[in-house]
Amino acid sequence: MHIINRLPQPKLGFITPYEKLWKIKATVIYFKVFGSTFYVLIPKTLHNKLEKKTLRCIFVRYDTDRKGYRCCDSTTNRCYTSLDVVFYEASSWWIPKTAKVSDTREEQKLKTKETLDGEHEEQK
Repeated sequence: MHIINRLPQPKLGFITPYEKLWKIKATVIYFKVFGSTFYVLIPKTLHNKLEKKTLRCIFVRYDTDRKGYRCCDSTTNRCYTSLDVVFYEASSWWIPKTAKVSDTREEQKLKTKETLDGEHEEQK
């Protein structure tokens, strides 16, 4: 219901129910992309200092029963709910860990820089 109240509704003239009720725009910067990768912190009581401290999972949904993010780990086929997570939205679950989803702004900066560097080299 929380997410639905922050989506534009055609019956309300494409404004959100939240905006209609409170007369201010709702903040949605904390919404995360479903299917993105994130890392769940494993409690210190469940691992020793040589074992890994995080678990790579896929973001499935917001938990309805308690506050937290619901995730699934395909290696163990288990689902977890946790607040101690770090989102890594630059990568997708379906792309290998070594690959990275490109950021078009960063790519554009690099192309511009390469073009400028190439022009400077030609002028010399």
